Amino acid sequence: MLRRTLRHVAILTIIGTLIAWAVLGADRGWSKTSVTTMQTDAVTGLEFPTIIDRFVPGVDFLFTGVLAGVVLLGLTFLPFGQSSNK
Repeated sequence: MLRRTLRHVAILTIIGTLIAWAVLGADRGWSKTSVTTMQTDAVTGLEFPTIIDRFVPGVDFLFTGVLAGVVLLGLTFLPFGQSSNK
């Protein structure tokens, strides 16, 4: 029962990480906590950069989440909590 539950949690962790990474921006660089965008001044027509506070997950986020899921999945193959048959 514990193994099955832990395997489900591991699979959900991996899938959840992949979905979160894709939905939140799927950046192939490092994670960012701010994004620079260009805006146009209404009076002069010149473009200028503005910084917006927004989390964009990178490959470090993806790697950490998938690694956590794989570790949880690997734990289910270890022999723990089994009673010996005599």
